[in-house]
Amino acid sequence: MGDGLPAMVLIDTKTNKILRVFGTGPIAKYIQVSPDNSTLAVSNWGDNTVGIYDISGDDPKSLSHSKNLIVQAKLPSTEMVGNRDKNCGFCARTRLF
Repeated sequence: MGDGLPAMVLIDTKTNKILRVFGTGPIAKYIQVSPDNSTLAVSNWGDNTVGIYDISGDDPKSLSHSKNLIVQAKLPSTEMVGNRDKNCGFCARTRLF
């Protein structure tokens, strides 16, 4: 992405090539795939959100960010300074499925 925003990448482990780059929320902590392999969830510790991605297709170009879920309340980025454990609000940083 090159713009300094948080991101995750989809990598073909056979070729070690990047297939797709996805934006995430600040301080993405855990990535979990649903039991049916159709949904990816990313917990964003920095603003108390969980990003939901549709990964049900076989073509990496068709994979998409579906929505963000807010856990308790979304934190503005200005609140995540200093001691993150103390200042992170609800701290959305756990396994999801």
